[in-house]
Amino acid sequence: MDAAEERWPLARGNAQMRAPLRRLLRRTDEDDAHRLLERIEELEERVAATAPRPVGHVLFVALADGYDILESGDDPPLPGQLLLLFDGYYRVTGTRRSPFPGDARPCLAVEPVTGS
Repeated sequence: MDAAEERWPLARGNAQMRAPLRRLLRRTDEDDAHRLLERIEELEERVAATAPRPVGHVLFVALADGYDILESGDDPPLPGQLLLLFDGYYRVTGTRRSPFPGDARPCLAVEPVTGS
């Protein structure tokens, strides 16, 4: 483990970060390097917090003869929640990637609720 990995666990396994941190260690004292790393982490958190969240969700609905895809602008339902769709009740059974390329909206798999 080199000095950069020892001092900053974030650099472990990240070759793109190790080299600049090694150079930084040679040119600055440890306090300066720590301040810089704290600032980087703070900026990464701010960017993540301000990233636009997708609006709406997609439902991947299991039907007797295949599947249907429904889009909604509302907040997504919770896992296990019952939904009234078409002519019956469906339960949210899980999540999956949206079937639309580049779509960041959550996609929820729903299955029909069968009689007890």
